Amino acid sequence: MTTLLALLALAQDPSARVAELAPELEAAEPSRIYRAVERLAELGPAVAPLLEARAERARGDAKAYLLLAAAEARRSALLPGGGRVRRFSISYAPQDLATLVDDFRRRSGARLLVGPSDPADLPQVRVDLREATFAEALVEIARAGRVAPRRQGEDLLLESCPVEPPSFTYADYLLRLQSFTQRRTIDFRRPARNRIELYLDALWDPHVRVGRSGPAEIREALDDRGRKLVPAAPDPAARAVPMAAPWPPGQDVDGGSTIELEVPGDRVATISLLRGALPVLIVKASVELTLDPPAEGSAARADGFELRVLKHDPARNRLELELSAPGRRPGDWKSMPRSVTACDRSGKGVYLALEEQDGPADVARFTARTYDEDGRRAVLRAGDAPEPRLRKVAVTVATECVERPVPFEFRELKVR
Repeated sequence: MTTLLALLALAQDPSARVAELAPELEAAEPSRIYRAVERLAELGPAVAPLLEARAERARGDAKAYLLLAAAEARRSALLPGGGRVRRFSISYAPQDLATLVDDFRRRSGARLLVGPSDPADLPQVRVDLREATFAEALVEIARAGRVAPRRQGEDLLLESCPVEPPSFTYADYLLRLQSFTQRRTIDFRRPARNRIELYLDALWDPHVRVGRSGPAEIREALDDRGRKLVPAAPDPAARAVPMAAPWPPGQDVDGGSTIELEVPGDRVATISLLRGALPVLIVKASVELTLDPPAEGSAARADGFELRVLKHDPARNRLELELSAPGRRPGDWKSMPRSVTACDRSGKGVYLALEEQDGPADVARFTARTYDEDGRRAVLRAGDAPEPRLRKVAVTVATECVERPVPFEFRELKVR
């Protein structure tokens, strides 16, 4: 009884919870540090002043982590569900990977698939999870099965992977470094330059609706000799793409970002620290407009929005669509991500891509094209009748979004 009362008091007193978690921010392992940041952020904006007061007395990395936790706590009020992270406590006895993944798919709602393989070749795995986030659970399952998740359309495909890529989990997000390139540029007008290029991939819990991710922001990068690795000047064209541009096909958001670092002097063998954040745009509210069928001239209306088919060209598998809403200004559409899903006459899903088109300033006009499963643009074969392939098309428009930077930290990355 005494223990229960103590736990209830701790839950009701945020300052006690802060006092319990704050020392974790001085741990040696980044996983412990950022797990504490997650838990502190979930306490809500009320703990931000407590964390900032501690930060005034702290030094070095501890100060930075306290300020990060304070910022995350303040931001939690803007996020769906107050920024609460979904966690899983499940224990799997030794079983084949496919059976385990099938059960976790039902529990999590994620579209997880095990890559093509002979069932006899699937390893027997055991996983024990206690209060693990979706990202942490995915890492543990992949590690036990010697596989790695890869986004394939709307699915996450678990494929054989002999070498585990560097990964980092925070809240609902799994960030992984998929590849790196180190190159040396020499010309006759300036000294030789060395540059490291890394590709950062992002996956997330399916209960989070991510409209788009932006270029990764590097806050600190050091090599094994303590030299600062300076982020390369960003590509103006990449920065010009608004965070709220349309979702890619099938509501699948790539979530990837290329990181380029300038190397002072000669080549680098190890990146001892890579710290930064990946900005993502989270959808809080949306409206769906369905065309069934998407005949030329047909329209769908919902919540003040209208979606109209301007042209349907079955021979080219192409739809020209126009989205409008009274009172919308030209700039409004840039802050409203859009996605599209479709099915054919048999009910099978059809892979569509949206391409923005020029049009009147007060409407959004775009083209939807069908693609084959392997990502190539679908075209009719000789002799095929140009009959409409699409039976139903649904366009989802995000009406309320919030941007959040997802922090990450990698240490001791071998790049040679």
